[in-house]
Amino acid sequence: MPLPGARAIPVEGLDSEDTEEDDPGTGIEEEDEEEDEEEDEEEDGEGGVTSRKRRKRSSEPHLSELTLAMTSEVDTGELTVKRHAFFGGLLHLKPKVKINNKMETAKFSTDEAVDITNFFFAEMMGAACLSRLSSLVRYYASDDEDGLDKGAAARASTLAQDSETPLSIRRFFGAFSKVQESRNPSSSHLAQMQQTLLSIKLLDQFNVLGQKVQEPNSSLLPFLTQQGFSTKKGVGKQSCIINYLAKSLDISTVVLQNTCQAAQGVSGLVEQFGFGVIPILPPSAMNK
Repeated sequence: MPLPGARAIPVEGLDSEDTEEDDPGTGIEEEDEEEDEEEDEEEDGEGGVTSRKRRKRSSEPHLSELTLAMTSEVDTGELTVKRHAFFGGLLHLKPKVKINNKMETAKFSTDEAVDITNFFFAEMMGAACLSRLSSLVRYYASDDEDGLDKGAAARASTLAQDSETPLSIRRFFGAFSKVQESRNPSSSHLAQMQQTLLSIKLLDQFNVLGQKVQEPNSSLLPFLTQQGFSTKKGVGKQSCIINYLAKSLDISTVVLQNTCQAAQGVSGLVEQFGFGVIPILPPSAMNK
């Protein structure tokens, strides 16, 4: 989404048929939207036909204008150049994707390239990101009415994992941590970060099960067979574990996979940039 008060930048001349011949980043102009004219015919009341022109607003995708410099060396002009190069690179990219269990070559549409570019250059950096980080710092530094600061839960969680601490004390720290984490309002950026981390952990565990069930002589297969989930034509090992999990939770396999894989995009960002990327992610990141 464009930043408040920011002017949208139309993307023109980027039809999918000719992007191969264009240089990355070309065809993006900072101009006002163009209006197309259509000619309608209508009777003039005397049996004749007159024509009138009707203006139609174009609905081209737009890149958000950049309003905040990255550093003293990289101002908004330099950042815009890098953003255009990134955008052009996306249009030329041909990633391998898995569709119906088959690897195929795909391309990003102009709309998809605009969404991805705006996500990185307008949502993960700039004024919106700065506002989120500022809000997070203020919230984390504030004390609750009972005198507990927001870091108490994190410290308790760390202490609960200290192998040199007696188990009974570690369990106390674990319980203390969970209680404090539940006190964060669901609307706070800190709570959203915690939800993101939990979703990443869920994805990791889901992927581990998928890998283990594929291993030769996997110990999971006898258990799944005992539960009534065996491989057969059209039902592989991965399907067996997914079907078992879904039935055990009394939900559909679609809901199970959507829930477990909700953090797949964010997990990819963490792999590339580390966990430090999570605080700057917008609230909508899990839906990208």
